[in-house]
Amino acid sequence: DLLAKQGFLRSALAGVGLWRKGGAPDIPGIDDPDPDRQGQALFRRGRLRMRTGDLEAAVKDFDRAIELLPDFADAVASRAECLDMMGRIEAARPDYARARRLWAEHRTGAPDRSYVWRAQGRLSFEVE
Repeated sequence: DLLAKQGFLRSALAGVGLWRKGGAPDIPGIDDPDPDRQGQALFRRGRLRMRTGDLEAAVKDFDRAIELLPDFADAVASRAECLDMMGRIEAARPDYARARRLWAEHRTGAPDRSYVWRAQGRLSFEVE
């Protein structure tokens, strides 16, 4: 009976990619020729890899995203978090400082403007 329940659960969750072999779902945009879309896709995949504990691969994704989008503060901060979690604290410090500087440089529009005109940028809540 337990095996039947596990089979049911596996088939029910198969559509959302949680039981896929290889562990990670396909991230649309990874091979996109547009650097903005590709950088954001690499950021999303890096965050996914970070959450699953594949920190080395996550750092590579963040490195590539930062290479494509040097002002992507959330990618810089996520790279720093990964380095921190790997025990490379001194390597993470400049990234944390850079992310803070990039966030400070990001100016939002006037509060009386529509959200579309007020908040533009590569903030992680917009990417995800």
